[in-house]
Amino acid sequence: MSKRILVLAALFGLAACAPSGNDSNEVEENPEKEVTKINEAAMPGVVEYVWTKKGPDFTEEKLDELLVKWNGLIDEAGYPMLGAQIITPQVEDERYDLMWVLMWSSMEERNASWTDWASKYDEKWNSMTAGITSYNPENVFPFKPVLRWYGSAEKDQSNDTGTSEVEYSFCSYNEGFGEQDLADFEIVFIDFLEEYQKENGPLSYAYLLNEPYIDAMPATYPIDDIGYMWVSMWPNADEKLAGYAAYSETDLPQLADTFSTCKRDAFSSRRIR
Repeated sequence: MSKRILVLAALFGLAACAPSGNDSNEVEENPEKEVTKINEAAMPGVVEYVWTKKGPDFTEEKLDELLVKWNGLIDEAGYPMLGAQIITPQVEDERYDLMWVLMWSSMEERNASWTDWASKYDEKWNSMTAGITSYNPENVFPFKPVLRWYGSAEKDQSNDTGTSEVEYSFCSYNEGFGEQDLADFEIVFIDFLEEYQKENGPLSYAYLLNEPYIDAMPATYPIDDIGYMWVSMWPNADEKLAGYAAYSETDLPQLADTFSTCKRDAFSSRRIR
């Protein structure tokens, strides 16, 4: 399996350690960052997050049983879903207990699948999940993921647990700052990653920016308040801690705080499809 396909298969189970972004011109002008451009075709066109609440009868065993049934429904319907994860917050959030993360090639395929699901499977699914989990279609948030950087470590398929650590940074620009400051920061941040990788060996860390599909975004998403959404991914907690330790020894955290203010939410991720 090529590394390009491995990135797609493993991306939502990899790793990273800060907030950043870059525009297409800078990618083209920096050869060491061309990996981002080259692998855009291997990325899903849509990643959406479905807020889910646990019911009074919830157990991990019952969730596992539901996942078998859910995958059966997706297979029966023939939806062109590229993959799916469940992410669980590491700090409790009253809005949700976990999220289903669904990946699609395009909004057209995503919308058609949801329309078909609503007419043929939603009632059946709600009956299956009664007392165990529940979701509200108004709390489904679609984004376009834009891969910025990933490490050179080859994925070991024989030791693939399907789990990872993921962190989402919801960032607003400080007064007087904007997208160019984010782009400038990314250049320095990627230099740090490349140097860290040379000194410590191949990384499994990856990061991307999630761009909201504004027309499809629920009213509860504060579009006007979020300048950028940075997603960091590690294969495990140890690599996350090591990455953050190295990052904190630089002036990058202070530099990032100069141009933006971020709220960071950490999750544990599990591949379910």
